[in-house]
Amino acid sequence: PKGTELMPGQIQNLTAVPVGPGKIKLRWKKDPGSILYGIEINQNPGMGGQWDLRYKTRNVSFIVEQLNPGQLYGFRVAGTNGNDDGNPSDPAEQRSL
Repeated sequence: PKGTELMPGQIQNLTAVPVGPGKIKLRWKKDPGSILYGIEINQNPGMGGQWDLRYKTRNVSFIVEQLNPGQLYGFRVAGTNGNDDGNPSDPAEQRSL
């Protein structure tokens, strides 16, 4: 029945770890109210850059590829239950290898 699904919460414990040239692995804590996660990337996190929704996944980890070597990126993850979107995680910043 409608109205019984949990609302998506803010995604917690986002980490970003380089795993190879141009690749950063994101991990976060599963949110019980989310069935899908949207991954946002900011290419100028220190300069008030813009957040772009780039990927969607049902998993609680994701490898972002084809990043520019040596560039600092910001990442955020937000959950959705298909109807409502939760607040994005606190940003995680990481420099690409």
